[in-house]
Amino acid sequence: MTPRYTVGHRVYTEGATDDLGNPREGWADPVPLKVFAIAPTASLADAEPALPSRDAVITGLTLYVPRGAQLGPHDRFVIDGEEWEQEGDVGDYSRGPFTNAVGHLVVYLKRKEG
Repeated sequence: MTPRYTVGHRVYTEGATDDLGNPREGWADPVPLKVFAIAPTASLADAEPALPSRDAVITGLTLYVPRGAQLGPHDRFVIDGEEWEQEGDVGDYSRGPFTNAVGHLVVYLKRKEG
């Protein structure tokens, strides 16, 4: 299987420290990352508690990435001009009985509005 799509991959980096000495979060500029597929993720409606004063929309995507890609749990991705946060660790499917067929990584992404 050949990766057919390209997304922007922004690696998480700890930047300079703030006034209290805590590292600031930062992300590198996006670099191209080839992926096999971009698919919708099941509903994320229950992922965060509902608050009466908040009208949030949480959208999810799943990326299927070739094995060997260097991905971290705090990385971000740019897809069709929108930035997505990585949700949790990367799922590694490269060590199963069918690794010679595909052997890919699975990355869950989310984007919040509101």
